[in-house]
Amino acid sequence: MSGHGHKLNKDYPAAIAAYREALEIDRSISPESDDVAITLNDLADVEKMNKDYPAAERDYREALRIAKIIKDDEDIALFTGNLAALALDREQWAEAESLAREALALAEKVGRQELIASDCHRLAKALLKQNHKS
Repeated sequence: MSGHGHKLNKDYPAAIAAYREALEIDRSISPESDDVAITLNDLADVEKMNKDYPAAERDYREALRIAKIIKDDEDIALFTGNLAALALDREQWAEAESLAREALALAEKVGRQELIASDCHRLAKALLKQNHKS
């Protein structure tokens, strides 16, 4: 919880430290659990806000890897969408498009309306930046 508080206060270094501590605890209980995946996602969110894009990508991908192992379709959709958002932040338009399309299909499969909306927005932005007409 302290990570969330620091994030809200935009104290990203403190939030990152808190999430890393929580991650250590989660991993000591079960190295590839939903808790680990969620904490990695939270950590990646703050790393992205702190503009540490390589760290954010690493942690989103690790969260996604775990979600696939434990077969958590909602988290797979969420983490894939987060990778698409990261690609947008990095101005990697083709990568963002590809990830947003994948995330959209996953979100539709699990029926998460807010994820569907976010993924449509990401896809539209990626296409616009590439000057596609779809």
